[in-house]
Amino acid sequence: MSGDETYRRLQRKLARISKPGVPRSGAAEGVLRTGVASLDRFFAACGIQRGSLVEWVAGEGSGVRVLTLAIASRLQHAGALAVIDQRGEFYPPAAKSAGVNLDQVIVVRPEVGRNVLWSLEQSLRCPGVAVTWCCVREIDDRSFRRLKLATESGGGVGFLVRPWQARQGVSWADVRLLVRSEALPNPGPLQRRVHVEVLYRRGGRSNESVEVDIYDDQGVMRLAAPMGDTTRHGRAS
Repeated sequence: MSGDETYRRLQRKLARISKPGVPRSGAAEGVLRTGVASLDRFFAACGIQRGSLVEWVAGEGSGVRVLTLAIASRLQHAGALAVIDQRGEFYPPAAKSAGVNLDQVIVVRPEVGRNVLWSLEQSLRCPGVAVTWCCVREIDDRSFRRLKLATESGGGVGFLVRPWQARQGVSWADVRLLVRSEALPNPGPLQRRVHVEVLYRRGGRSNESVEVDIYDDQGVMRLAAPMGDTTRHGRAS
């Protein structure tokens, strides 16, 4: 599929989701909350500032996809969630279990190569997209800079999921987070714990960390903050 056709399909999807003249709840907010106070504190504004690019660096089996999609679902009140799915790995039932509203999702499956970054950039520039989510294995400095500028232009949030090796590379992200799985002493059914560490935060300290529980309760994925956080029990919202 050509880049122009991919963009036209993206625009048609946005037109169906958006209702002219009806502002979205929270769309004018400058800061978007994840619903988990411990994670919100990782960001300079105690939440994700609109126009921010967030890089999630993780290895296989870390739970980063479930974690990031669950967080993205908490931001859907501000607009659509665009998933740039170059490898065809996005699985709607799993996303729904993570709390994602599939009626507010745009899935773009571009061809490999330059079309992937092109689609990602165009999605980041769309004002109707609250969150653009994409797994990005390799990216050069110039392209990374373009994504940062596109995010600032569109006013949404970009979630880039990167491989473990990317932690040593140069980044234009406002926040870089390292995600790895942690063993649970007494895990429940479909429960996992992930360790999230700040590698870099523009205008703030790094090396902060928190552990987040992800579990399935009657088919609903929930985020639970560490002991002492008031959001630990019940669905984060």
